[in-house]
Amino acid sequence: MTVINLMKGVNDLRYFIKKASKHMPDKNNRGFIDGVCHLNDVLDGIESMMKYVDDIMLNYYKRKDIE
Repeated sequence: MTVINLMKGVNDLRYFIKKASKHMPDKNNRGFIDGVCHLNDVLDGIESMMKYVDDIMLNYYKRKDIE
């Protein structure tokens, strides 16, 4: 996995959340809105971290997670 692929996945998740949020019957529920905001905050954190990570560092993090 490369940084570019990971960023594409983050964008795909954002698109899915946005599309699913429009069609949810509970979209006016406070807990649902809080969950969507939390997911967007997590994706923002991933995007900001990926600005400083290259493919070599990403592979290192993946190896450290397995060990």
